[in-house]
Amino acid sequence: MSSYVILSNELRSYEKLSRMILEKEPHCNVMRVRDAAEAYLVAQKHDDPVCVIDIQHLPPRSPLPLEQGSEEDVRAARERLGELKLFIQMHLGDHLSLDGLARRLYITPNYLSTLFRQYENVTLGEYVETLRMQKAKDLIEEGKTELKDVGGLVGYQSISYFGRLFRKHYGISPTKYRKKIQASRQKRE
Repeated sequence: MSSYVILSNELRSYEKLSRMILEKEPHCNVMRVRDAAEAYLVAQKHDDPVCVIDIQHLPPRSPLPLEQGSEEDVRAARERLGELKLFIQMHLGDHLSLDGLARRLYITPNYLSTLFRQYENVTLGEYVETLRMQKAKDLIEEGKTELKDVGGLVGYQSISYFGRLFRKHYGISPTKYRKKIQASRQKRE
């Protein structure tokens, strides 16, 4: 079982961090100590590895600025949103919620929505949907993946919903698109 020792003089910070830890690992041990010496003694008493978190010396996470921030702030915001976009591209098949993505940046979902729309000129949902549809189109063009599996690989559990979205984006059903691709390949051969 994991054990966490949180070095904090402030009770509210400790409680907030311990709640976050217990949400992720409900069966772990979390305790608060007030100084490094006490943390060392607690860690020595445990047989299992102990994670010591000194929240008194963590650098504060500044919020991402809107466009009116300094050039450095705007560059940092674009960089963090770029990291988020890369994460989304790498996890298209996973459940991507606004809340979960906002937690990755340590900001509120509303603030993430505002930032994303301001910097990318599309909503976060539109961005994810467009990436998923492009990936689905690529998978269909490759021809190696069964059509019934394509939707699941790009994050859609409902085949009919995936089909509606694909039709909305490309004006053709996934089945007809695959047939069209296969017909054009046969003509070339």
